[in-house]
Amino acid sequence: MRRVLLPSVLAIVLMAVSAHLIARQGGVKPFTDGDWPRFAGDFAGTKYSKLTQINTTNVSRLAPAWSFEGVGTQQTPIVVSGVLYATTPTGAVALDADTGMLIWRYGTAPAPGGGRGGRGRGGAGPGAPGGGRGQVPVNADAPQDGEPAPAARGAGPAAGAGAGGGRGPAPPTAAGPGGAPSSRGLAYWPGDGTIAARILMTVGQRLVALKAASGELDTTFGNGGFIEMGVAWGGVPLVYKNIVVVGSNNGEVTQGPSPGDTKAFDARTGAKLWTFASVAQPGDPNHAKSWLDEG
Repeated sequence: MRRVLLPSVLAIVLMAVSAHLIARQGGVKPFTDGDWPRFAGDFAGTKYSKLTQINTTNVSRLAPAWSFEGVGTQQTPIVVSGVLYATTPTGAVALDADTGMLIWRYGTAPAPGGGRGGRGRGGAGPGAPGGGRGQVPVNADAPQDGEPAPAARGAGPAAGAGAGGGRGPAPPTAAGPGGAPSSRGLAYWPGDGTIAARILMTVGQRLVALKAASGELDTTFGNGGFIEMGVAWGGVPLVYKNIVVVGSNNGEVTQGPSPGDTKAFDARTGAKLWTFASVAQPGDPNHAKSWLDEG
């Protein structure tokens, strides 16, 4: 019995070690149960954590450990290796998840109370990058997350909306994103062993990449750190392996030549990989079945 059992145990151990080594190949660290690497936690969107320290017996005794001003109530931050990442109305931040201290900031610090509903005291310490000065007010009543503003009666498509609406007037630079990022959150790409980890966020029609370690605009991605998606997307990008998937906020206004389809881009280069047409078009295999005699 032992002779049969021992090879089986060794095989299982070797498989586990191999899987771990493959995951770490090229220096890419695998996620752990202590991480929250995606907006919804996992690819199934369960929003479930495997951690057990907080449970039904002690949840009523929880007390605030720290707070950080400028991150809105719609936000679902992500946490990787003890670092919390989130967007602000003027950029993005990385915080020490244990203490709330600012590690880096991309963009200027929003004015107090300008976090789209976010409250609490700032966690920025003296000398923190980008912290404290150059604060700018945020118009909380402006259209959020790249959604096109409603068109006036008889005015046709929303003025200034272009192909997708909500696109910032200035491109992202080292100083800031050139517009308001999605208030829902951002995404984390762990890198591929050659390219270091990136933070990916949507700013109107643009997908912007930052260096996860420093918060600097990663100019090796796309067109100097960003790409044009064609239509604004106010949600959070979904990262699968080296693929970044985004939706669209086309609302009920004309989008011109850029329909509100789901798109995928290469997380390494920013190159467009594919588009999924949510409404069957002429030439698609299911077009006739979708529209019957009106196709």
